[in-house]
Amino acid sequence: MVEMARGFHAILFDLDGTLIRMPSPDFFDSILVETLRKLRLPPPPRRERLRLWVSGREHWRILKSWGVADPGLFWRTFDEFDLKLRSRLIRKGAIKPYVDVESLENLHLTVPLGLVTNTSPRVTLLEVKSFNLEKYFDVMIALGTERQGDAKPEATGVLEAFKVLGCRPSDGLMVGDSDADVLAGRNAGSTVAVIKRPHVRLRVKPDMYLNSLYTLQKLVDD
Repeated sequence: MVEMARGFHAILFDLDGTLIRMPSPDFFDSILVETLRKLRLPPPPRRERLRLWVSGREHWRILKSWGVADPGLFWRTFDEFDLKLRSRLIRKGAIKPYVDVESLENLHLTVPLGLVTNTSPRVTLLEVKSFNLEKYFDVMIALGTERQGDAKPEATGVLEAFKVLGCRPSDGLMVGDSDADVLAGRNAGSTVAVIKRPHVRLRVKPDMYLNSLYTLQKLVDD
């Protein structure tokens, strides 16, 4: 596995669950349920709801099957709930970076770094500014709300980020915590690493697992 890590020209990161510790594995599902209730729609079974997060361009079809007439309104409503809840939880300290995120302080001096997240632009900005993370990234791409059709597992955001960084996808590494991250990196043609956070449960196997973000520096240096 170390052989695969040598010579990376850029590294992309997912945000929530990879760099930022969320308060619960059900965080996003709870907002989804609240959004549907706000729109006076009955939430489908949990298994059906979970399909949304790996649906990419098919998200509109799933939402319409739930009775959502306006997907744009759905995502705007979702993001309003998300923004208010995260603002409160950040202030309380319930949402915060993982300890090993401090490793980006040196890592970004060694190799260009980017952020590709399915979180909305406003919420992404809230998090990176709250925790002073924007200084680490040469590009940040937030695919929520207006760009939901481009959200991971679609490769669009990963390809855009590598292009800005001047890196061919085959020379780059995508680091995430979910099946959507693995599929997006794989669809883009990059190597994919999954960080072993407590909540990680994958159906799709990545190219490698990381016990900690601290190990990235060694992999880049080797």
